[in-house]
Parts: sequence; structure tokens; C-alpha cells
Amino acid sequence: MTTNSCHDNKRNSISASDSTTRIPGLTSPGSLSTYSIFELDTAIKPSKVSLIELANHLKTFNGEYIETEGTFRYGFENISILGNSPVNKFGVSFWLDINNSKLPFYQSFEEMAGKHIRIKGMLDITNQGHMNGYPAAITKIYFWEVTN
Repeated sequence: MTTNSCHDNKRNSISASDSTTRIPGLTSPGSLSTYSIFELDTAIKPSKVSLIELANHLKTFNGEYIETEGTFRYGFENISILGNSPVNKFGVSFWLDINNSKLPFYQSFEEMAGKHIRIKGMLDITNQGHMNGYPAAITKIYFWEVTN
């Protein structure tokens, strides 16, 4: 099986059982498209919020753990989650700070690009992503699920 390091997106060959012994609490229930650090996922109770609601209430959710979903965008200088907006045809995007994540991914980011994801992490309005092009970043991501 091939996986990616969440820090540099380079491929490493490991088996699922190898990853669970190297990273305590890693779970991948049912499929290799759900990544979770079990201890954090059971201890933290995030606020479930849409990306539109996050964009409209940045200060309210700053520093809070949130759960949200949208389309994963990955490309040159772009690692983000996109939500549809009723008032903006381009939608609303948030930078995904994967450098602070401990999740080892079994799919490459290229394979996940364009797919719907559900994530849990902390909103940080002081981190606005590449060239400050985003309203905020979702950091400390401890749950990531590819849903299609």
C-alpha cells in the first residue's frame, strides 16, 4: 500500500498495520479513506459548522475546534477546502494547514483533489495560508474523511 507523509506529501510504502503501530491512536474505520487520531477524536467535541458560517463568523470560531466539509482543492500553492456560497459564484475557501497534522495519509493529495472531504481541526484567523489569500486556516487537523 502507498501512503503520503502529511508533512511533505512524499510517497512512502507502509502497510496499514505498520502505521497503527508507529502512530498511536491512528484509526481507519471501514476503509482507507478515513484518517483519525482516536484519542483526539473521542476527547474533542468540535462545533459542526458550514464553511459559509465559518466565513461569516471568523472571530466567533477562532481558536475553536470545528467540524466542516467541502471540496478538497490541491495544486501548486493551494491546499484548501472549498464550500459553495449562495452569494459568491467562486465559493468560500479555507487554507488547510496540514503541516500541523499528525495524520498519515494512504492516498496522495492528488488522488483526493476534487473529492468531498469532512475534517475536524482548529480555526486560526492569524494563519491566512499562501500569500494571505484565505480568510483563515484550519489547523491541528485530527480527522479527515474522503466521502466520495
